Amino acid sequence: MKGGEASRLVLSQREKWKETQEELKKHAGRGCPITTATEKVSEFEKDDEWVISPVTKGEGAVFGKLVHRFFEKLDWIQPILLEKMAEIEGKDLGATGPMIKRAGEMVKEAINSPLLQRVIKSGNYQKEVPFTYKDNGTIFEGVMDIVFKEEDGLVVLDFKTDKVKQDDLNPRIEHYKPQVKVYSDAIRTIFGKPPKEVILFFLHLMEAVSVKLLPGDP
Repeated sequence: MKGGEASRLVLSQREKWKETQEELKKHAGRGCPITTATEKVSEFEKDDEWVISPVTKGEGAVFGKLVHRFFEKLDWIQPILLEKMAEIEGKDLGATGPMIKRAGEMVKEAINSPLLQRVIKSGNYQKEVPFTYKDNGTIFEGVMDIVFKEEDGLVVLDFKTDKVKQDDLNPRIEHYKPQVKVYSDAIRTIFGKPPKEVILFFLHLMEAVSVKLLPGDP
Protein backbone atom coordinates (compact mmCIF):
# COMPACT_ATOMS: atom_id res chain seq x y z
CA MET A 1 0.00 0.00 0.00
CA LYS A 2 1.50 3.29 -1.08
CA GLY A 3 1.19 7.04 -0.75
CA GLY A 4 -2.32 8.36 -1.22
CA GLU A 5 -3.98 4.99 -0.70
CA ALA A 6 -2.33 4.57 2.70
CA SER A 7 -3.27 8.11 3.68
CA ARG A 8 -6.89 7.55 2.71
CA LEU A 9 -6.98 4.36 4.79
CA VAL A 10 -5.59 6.18 7.82
CA LEU A 11 -8.16 8.97 7.44
CA SER A 12 -10.96 6.42 7.06
CA GLN A 13 -9.86 4.57 10.18
CA ARG A 14 -9.56 7.84 12.11
CA GLU A 15 -13.14 8.77 11.17
CA LYS A 16 -14.29 5.34 12.28
CA TRP A 17 -12.44 5.84 15.56
CA LYS A 18 -14.12 9.22 16.10
CA GLU A 19 -17.56 7.70 15.56
CA THR A 20 -16.75 4.87 17.95
CA GLN A 21 -15.42 7.32 20.53
CA GLU A 22 -18.63 9.32 20.51
CA GLU A 23 -20.70 6.18 20.91
CA LEU A 24 -18.55 4.98 23.81
CA LYS A 25 -18.81 8.36 25.51
CA LYS A 26 -22.59 7.96 25.44
CA HIS A 27 -22.21 4.63 27.19
CA ALA A 28 -19.91 6.27 29.74
CA GLY A 29 -22.64 8.78 30.47
CA ARG A 30 -24.89 5.86 31.33
CA GLY A 31 -22.50 4.60 33.98
CA CYS A 32 -19.84 2.46 32.27
CA PRO A 33 -16.48 2.63 34.09
CA ILE A 34 -13.64 4.40 32.28
CA THR A 35 -10.01 3.31 32.64
CA THR A 36 -6.95 5.06 31.23
CA ALA A 37 -3.86 3.26 29.98
CA THR A 38 -1.73 4.50 32.89
CA GLU A 39 -4.31 3.31 35.41
CA LYS A 40 -3.54 -0.22 34.25
CA VAL A 41 -0.07 0.30 35.73
CA SER A 42 0.18 -0.03 39.51
CA GLU A 43 1.75 3.43 39.88
CA PHE A 44 2.38 6.38 37.62
CA GLU A 45 5.62 6.81 35.76
CA LYS A 46 8.11 8.55 38.00
CA ASP A 47 11.44 10.25 37.47
CA ASP A 48 13.50 10.52 40.63
CA GLU A 49 16.08 12.83 39.05
CA TRP A 50 13.80 15.83 39.55
CA VAL A 51 11.33 16.93 42.18
CA ILE A 52 7.65 17.23 41.32
CA SER A 53 6.73 20.84 40.64
CA PRO A 54 3.64 22.42 42.19
CA VAL A 55 2.83 23.60 38.66
CA THR A 56 1.78 20.04 37.73
CA LYS A 57 -0.26 19.65 40.94
CA GLY A 58 1.11 16.18 41.59
CA GLU A 59 0.19 14.82 38.14
CA GLY A 60 3.73 13.70 37.42
CA ALA A 61 7.32 14.82 37.13
CA VAL A 62 7.90 18.09 35.31
CA PHE A 63 10.84 16.55 33.53
CA GLY A 64 8.69 13.84 31.96
CA LYS A 65 6.10 16.36 30.84
CA LEU A 66 8.77 18.58 29.37
CA VAL A 67 10.36 15.77 27.37
CA HIS A 68 7.00 14.64 26.02
CA ARG A 69 6.16 18.19 24.94
CA PHE A 70 9.44 18.47 23.05
CA PHE A 71 8.74 15.24 21.18
CA GLU A 72 5.19 16.31 20.39
CA LYS A 73 5.88 19.84 19.13
CA LEU A 74 9.32 19.58 17.58
CA ASP A 75 9.87 18.88 13.88
CA TRP A 76 12.02 15.75 14.09
CA ILE A 77 13.35 16.14 10.57
CA GLN A 78 14.56 19.69 11.25
CA PRO A 79 14.93 20.05 15.03
CA ILE A 80 16.61 23.45 14.75
CA LEU A 81 14.09 25.13 17.04
CA LEU A 82 14.75 22.82 19.99
CA GLU A 83 16.67 25.37 22.05
CA LYS A 84 14.02 28.08 21.67
CA MET A 85 11.20 25.62 22.30
CA ALA A 86 12.97 24.34 25.39
CA GLU A 87 13.06 27.82 26.86
CA ILE A 88 9.36 28.49 26.17
CA GLU A 89 8.00 25.11 27.24
CA GLY A 90 10.29 24.95 30.25
CA LYS A 91 9.08 28.28 31.59
CA ASP A 92 5.47 27.22 30.98
CA LEU A 93 5.95 24.15 33.19
CA GLY A 94 8.04 25.90 35.82
CA ALA A 95 11.11 23.81 35.01
CA THR A 96 14.56 24.75 36.27
CA GLY A 97 17.45 25.68 33.99
CA PRO A 98 19.33 22.38 34.49
CA MET A 99 16.11 20.44 33.90
CA ILE A 100 15.45 22.26 30.62
CA LYS A 101 19.03 21.68 29.47
CA ARG A 102 18.92 17.97 30.31
CA ALA A 103 15.55 17.47 28.62
CA GLY A 104 16.80 19.16 25.45
CA GLU A 105 19.93 17.01 25.38
CA MET A 106 17.87 13.87 25.89
CA VAL A 107 15.43 14.66 23.08
CA LYS A 108 18.25 15.59 20.70
CA GLU A 109 20.04 12.31 21.41
CA ALA A 110 16.81 10.35 21.00
CA ILE A 111 16.01 11.94 17.63
CA ASN A 112 19.43 10.83 16.39
CA SER A 113 18.90 7.29 17.70
CA PRO A 114 18.34 4.34 15.34
CA LEU A 115 14.77 3.98 16.61
CA LEU A 116 13.58 7.51 15.87
CA GLN A 117 15.48 7.52 12.60
CA ARG A 118 13.48 4.39 11.77
CA VAL A 119 10.26 6.27 12.59
CA ILE A 120 11.29 9.21 10.41
CA LYS A 121 12.31 6.87 7.58
CA SER A 122 8.86 5.28 7.60
CA GLY A 123 7.44 8.61 6.39
CA ASN A 124 4.14 7.68 7.99
CA TYR A 125 3.87 8.47 11.67
CA GLN A 126 1.53 10.33 13.99
CA LYS A 127 2.22 11.84 17.40
CA GLU A 128 -0.10 11.88 20.40
CA VAL A 129 -2.66 9.46 18.95
CA PRO A 130 -5.86 9.34 21.04
CA PHE A 131 -7.88 6.16 21.47
CA THR A 132 -11.07 4.94 23.08
CA TYR A 133 -12.42 1.39 23.07
CA LYS A 134 -14.71 -0.83 25.08
CA ASP A 135 -13.83 -4.22 26.55
CA ASN A 136 -16.01 -6.29 28.89
CA GLY A 137 -18.08 -3.30 29.90
CA THR A 138 -15.13 -1.01 30.62
CA ILE A 139 -14.16 1.94 28.43
CA PHE A 140 -10.43 2.35 27.93
CA GLU A 141 -9.06 5.68 26.76
CA GLY A 142 -5.70 7.34 26.49
CA VAL A 143 -3.06 8.70 24.14
CA MET A 144 -0.22 6.82 22.43
CA ASP A 145 2.99 8.82 22.06
CA ILE A 146 3.76 7.63 18.53
CA VAL A 147 2.12 5.28 16.04
CA PHE A 148 4.00 4.65 12.81
CA LYS A 149 3.39 2.44 9.81
CA GLU A 150 5.89 0.17 8.09
CA GLU A 151 5.29 -2.20 5.19
CA ASP A 152 4.40 -5.11 7.44
CA GLY A 153 2.28 -3.32 10.04
CA LEU A 154 1.80 -0.64 12.67
CA VAL A 155 4.18 0.06 15.55
CA VAL A 156 3.35 1.82 18.82
CA LEU A 157 6.16 3.74 20.51
CA ASP A 158 5.95 4.91 24.12
CA PHE A 159 8.57 7.18 25.69
CA LYS A 160 9.60 6.42 29.27
CA THR A 161 11.39 9.10 31.26
CA ASP A 162 11.63 7.28 34.58
CA LYS A 163 15.24 6.94 35.68
CA VAL A 164 15.92 3.22 35.69
CA LYS A 165 19.21 1.35 36.06
CA GLN A 166 20.17 -1.34 33.57
CA ASP A 167 19.92 -4.02 36.27
CA ASP A 168 16.33 -2.98 37.01
CA LEU A 169 15.16 -2.81 33.40
CA ASN A 170 13.45 -6.21 33.17
CA PRO A 171 11.24 -5.66 36.26
CA ARG A 172 10.32 -2.22 34.89
CA ILE A 173 9.30 -3.77 31.56
CA GLU A 174 7.04 -6.20 33.42
CA HIS A 175 5.66 -3.25 35.34
CA TYR A 176 4.51 -1.62 32.09
CA LYS A 177 3.05 -4.71 30.41
CA PRO A 178 -0.57 -3.87 31.38
CA GLN A 179 -0.15 -0.52 29.64
CA VAL A 180 1.37 -2.23 26.60
CA LYS A 181 -1.65 -4.53 26.43
CA VAL A 182 -4.03 -1.56 26.44
CA TYR A 183 -2.15 -0.01 23.50
CA SER A 184 -2.15 -3.30 21.62
CA ASP A 185 -5.88 -3.78 22.19
CA ALA A 186 -6.55 -0.20 21.09
CA ILE A 187 -4.77 -0.73 17.75
CA ARG A 188 -6.58 -4.03 17.25
CA THR A 189 -9.93 -2.38 17.90
CA ILE A 190 -9.30 0.61 15.62
CA PHE A 191 -7.54 -1.11 12.73
CA GLY A 192 -8.81 -4.68 12.96
CA LYS A 193 -5.46 -6.27 13.80
CA PRO A 194 -2.85 -5.81 16.54
CA PRO A 195 0.35 -3.82 16.06
CA LYS A 196 3.39 -5.76 14.95
CA GLU A 197 5.30 -4.16 17.85
CA VAL A 198 4.85 -2.08 20.96
CA ILE A 199 8.16 -0.42 21.87
CA LEU A 200 9.08 1.15 25.19
CA PHE A 201 11.91 3.67 24.77
CA PHE A 202 13.68 4.15 28.11
CA LEU A 203 15.28 7.53 27.49
CA HIS A 204 17.70 7.69 30.42
CA LEU A 205 19.31 4.51 29.10
CA MET A 206 18.61 5.32 25.43
CA GLU A 207 17.38 1.76 25.17
CA ALA A 208 14.40 0.66 23.10
CA VAL A 209 12.61 -2.53 24.12
CA SER A 210 10.09 -4.32 21.90
CA VAL A 211 7.66 -5.83 24.40
CA LYS A 212 6.16 -9.23 23.67
CA LEU A 213 2.86 -10.11 25.28
CA LEU A 214 2.38 -13.74 26.25
CA PRO A 215 -0.86 -15.62 27.04
CA GLY A 216 -1.79 -14.84 30.63
CA ASP A 217 -0.10 -11.45 30.74
CA PRO A 218 -2.33 -8.90 32.56
